[in-house]
Amino acid sequence: MKSEPYPCNICGMSFVNTEELAKHIALVHTANNEKMFQCQSCNTFFSSKEEFEDHANKLHRDTESN
Repeated sequence: MKSEPYPCNICGMSFVNTEELAKHIALVHTANNEKMFQCQSCNTFFSSKEEFEDHANKLHRDTESN
């Protein structure tokens, strides 16, 4: 499995190349920083880290490590 050495400086997600990183930034991070956090389990977006973590803990806790 390839490493993902290109991290997003906004949310920390990593990508295999700069093209994928650029697509991510264009799709996820809007000019007013809405919907900054994406759940990788179900691709839902959240505007705050707290909302994202609450979602992940409630709906995906089986896949989360504690």
